[in-house]
Amino acid sequence: MYCNCHYASGRMSAGLAATPREDIVMMLLSLMKVQMKDLPFDRRNYAASRADRMMFEQRYKDDHYHLPPNLYHLARIIFKGEATFYPDYNAIKSYFEEQYRIFKPSTDKLRFDFQKNGTIIIS
Repeated sequence: MYCNCHYASGRMSAGLAATPREDIVMMLLSLMKVQMKDLPFDRRNYAASRADRMMFEQRYKDDHYHLPPNLYHLARIIFKGEATFYPDYNAIKSYFEEQYRIFKPSTDKLRFDFQKNGTIIIS
């Protein structure tokens, strides 16, 4: 189904079939954009926003497409395999558990603290 949804992946917005990892790729894009202090899904310019999402999905493996270095490892886990493969959710969960040991989703509220060196601390 074709969709002009501002929150859909670039592939879906372009009328391509959804893959099993669309949501997790958009989560990674959102983390990247938050670090860049940009809106991940800019409603002011839908065409540019969709093109940016498409470029991220297509070019990540070639040049990381603006991805901050602190997200490279997570991106490698997400983009492992072909686009139609399911992401390794256990590896993604392990990554977050290792990186953010003090965060407990059942009791804590998620907060992003931006550091001067470009990293994000989740607390």
